[in-house]
Amino acid sequence: MPATGGIGYDPRKRRIRRAGTPSPKPLVVGSYTQPPALTFDPAIEAERRAAGRGLEDIEVDIGAKRHFAGRDLSQALRDIRTRTSRSRGDLLRSFARGERRIGQDESDLRLKGDRANQDFDTQIANIGRQFAQLGQRQRESSNAAGVLGGGTEAAAQVARSRNQGLAEAPINTARTRVGEDLATALRRLGTAGDELVGDRDRELAELHADRDRERLLSHREHGREMFGLDHELQRAIREKTFTDIDSVLQEIYQARANRPGAFSKTGKRANKGRKR
Repeated sequence: MPATGGIGYDPRKRRIRRAGTPSPKPLVVGSYTQPPALTFDPAIEAERRAAGRGLEDIEVDIGAKRHFAGRDLSQALRDIRTRTSRSRGDLLRSFARGERRIGQDESDLRLKGDRANQDFDTQIANIGRQFAQLGQRQRESSNAAGVLGGGTEAAAQVARSRNQGLAEAPINTARTRVGEDLATALRRLGTAGDELVGDRDRELAELHADRDRERLLSHREHGREMFGLDHELQRAIREKTFTDIDSVLQEIYQARANRPGAFSKTGKRANKGRKR
């Protein structure tokens, strides 16, 4: 397509002046009015129009920068949200697995303790049965010897009870130790569970704090960029305003020099017969 204007030129918003159409209205800057064309050096007006196009280009560029900066901010916030969501998911998944492992370990420990107690009960029962059978055999022997019911049977009963206690003592000691070990292991698992919950809560708090800080930094960076673009545009508008003023003053000066008495000091056509 043929070039029809500078950067940002929009043919839908501008119309090409046709030959024979009236000239545009003279520029009025403050109390100064631009003299008609050809009463001053056209180069001055060309420079002024070039400055206007430059301002339009800056406005287009700044508009584009604002647009893309807004999109960058939105993308940055989406990325922060995605990272936070993934990190939170990983954290909670890890917590659930740790909690499940602790629950399984606790279940295994209790099962192991129950089975150990069942084994101890079986051993105690076997010992009791053995001594009961021993007592039965001793009574049968005493009965065969004709001494059943005497002091011998009582002494044998005492001896059997003492020996049975000695046989059961290691089993009872082992049962006690298993119970103590089980209680210690369960207590440690409880501590591990509490620490797991504490770690989860702390890491979630840190994750959310990091998320909020990243959001704040993204908004701050965007705000600074917008601040810089606003100042850049304001300076460009200021310079264009001064360019208009300087150009019109030069044009008035040249018009008055080229056509003495035709224009006032403000660029307006002077009334005939009035002192200039």
